[in-house]
Amino acid sequence: MKMTDSIIIALISLIGSMFSAIVGASATMYASGKKGNTNCAVVVLVAALTGIIGLVLGALFGTFLVGMNEFVPPPSGATNVPTPLPTSANPTPTDLQQPPSQQRQVITTETFTVLANSPWQDTAILVQPGDFLKIDYISGQWTGESGAGVYHGPDAGTNPNVFDCMPIPGEGPSLIGTIGSGAPFKVGLQYLGEATGTGNLYLRINDCDEWLTDNDGNIVVKVQVSR
Repeated sequence: MKMTDSIIIALISLIGSMFSAIVGASATMYASGKKGNTNCAVVVLVAALTGIIGLVLGALFGTFLVGMNEFVPPPSGATNVPTPLPTSANPTPTDLQQPPSQQRQVITTETFTVLANSPWQDTAILVQPGDFLKIDYISGQWTGESGAGVYHGPDAGTNPNVFDCMPIPGEGPSLIGTIGSGAPFKVGLQYLGEATGTGNLYLRINDCDEWLTDNDGNIVVKVQVSR
């Protein structure tokens, strides 16, 4: 109960008590004028009961007034729609896939199929310095030697036989990429990195050009560029 509510009830109870006291005093004065003690005692008893009833009625009436005061009807046209909670300023899980300094807007999302028996293949996706590049493996298998019949995904691991004719010597027939005429880099199952050069994104299998004829299969990837 609020402090103001207690004060209201106390005031109304006090008024009731004062009223009862006045009634009792009047009754006592009236009884004192009588000669009979019996009539005086009866009147005093009635005055006391009247005081108690005044206290109870005053408290009940005060409580009723407090309840009416606390009830405030809603304004016309108001609806019981809860107030929305404030939105958290924390970054979403999608934003956290990129480093904090690279939380940019996605400008390009493309799906591209990379053939195992072709050299560098142009995705027609232009990349500029500072762009954040994300390449994800979606599906497919290929092989760098169809006669062996061993197919695998875009990450073939390292190759103990180092051949200088390969774009990345020492790497197996994995998925690799390059931007423009820049240095090649391994893509594998996923690549995340910031571009340092300008040019289209090219993809291929890491194999010597003269050995591409016996390759087979393809890999499907999704390329996303954020700026």
